[in-house]
Amino acid sequence: MNFDPFRVLSNIPIQVAVSACLLGKSVRYDGNHKSHRLIIDKFASKLELIGVCPEVGIGLGVPRPAMQLRYKQRNTEAVVVTDPSIVMTEDLKHYAQQYNLEHQFVSGYLLKSKSPSCGIGNTKIHDIAGNILETQGSGVFASEIMMKNPCCAFITEDLFEDEDKRLEFIVKIVLLQRLREVRLQLETSAVAKIFLDYYLPLLSTLERQQTVDMRNMFSYSKTWQSDSDLFYIHQQTICEMLKAPVTRDVLSCYLLAIIEKYINARNVNHLIKAITRFREYSISWNDLKKQFDNDWGQTHHDIHTGFNPCHWLVPFDI
Repeated sequence: MNFDPFRVLSNIPIQVAVSACLLGKSVRYDGNHKSHRLIIDKFASKLELIGVCPEVGIGLGVPRPAMQLRYKQRNTEAVVVTDPSIVMTEDLKHYAQQYNLEHQFVSGYLLKSKSPSCGIGNTKIHDIAGNILETQGSGVFASEIMMKNPCCAFITEDLFEDEDKRLEFIVKIVLLQRLREVRLQLETSAVAKIFLDYYLPLLSTLERQQTVDMRNMFSYSKTWQSDSDLFYIHQQTICEMLKAPVTRDVLSCYLLAIIEKYINARNVNHLIKAITRFREYSISWNDLKKQFDNDWGQTHHDIHTGFNPCHWLVPFDI
């Protein structure tokens, strides 16, 4: 059931940059770590987890004085708490730029929440006196990486604990891994056909107008070159669409569209019921995959390909 016409995921691991403290590395300012068992125990064998600690990366020691975000002269700066005159913002931005250049095949970032370097949307920002102004800031490293590499998927470990957010993140990094690698391995017309057959039903639920534009691009796929402007536009279009949330509703619509396209409608009652239960939060994604494992082979017109839409989106249990 490990259908992958690109032969990418079996040969090239999906790279995810992870805050090193979450991987059990003692790199935090206080010399401790924030080891995250779900990440380490369940995903270290499925993904290539690359530890990153921006603060150590810019040369700070362990332990070290704590940092925080502060508004200074209408800018958000990363400063040392005990001496706010020490500003680390530019060092962290430069490190993020270099990291991005050196890790171009990273498909996702799984970062430490609330961190002045790694937090995403939940980091405290203080005023010049150290009082909390807001709690929805983003760390300097994370902000710079997101700006420099908008195609990547991003999540913090607290959201990763939620099954729906975890599922969305993994669907996106799998797609991005394929998108980035396939043009090195296949004729672009083959790439276009595979994306048209197996991803367009998903993408169409995210942004219908862009899907129409993408169909037009696919129609000219035989003229693509892997380094052409048209291929770049195709890649950017998909990445733009992936900024939309991949919810249970989106995944359910995708699966129903695939069922309608590929299998005999007389034999799909169990699958449709399972999709409905998944959409209504009665079963998990892993339970839904098991239902497809049981019923898909009995109904699929083209079973010799090994294509199973659940395994196509997420090739392993989450």
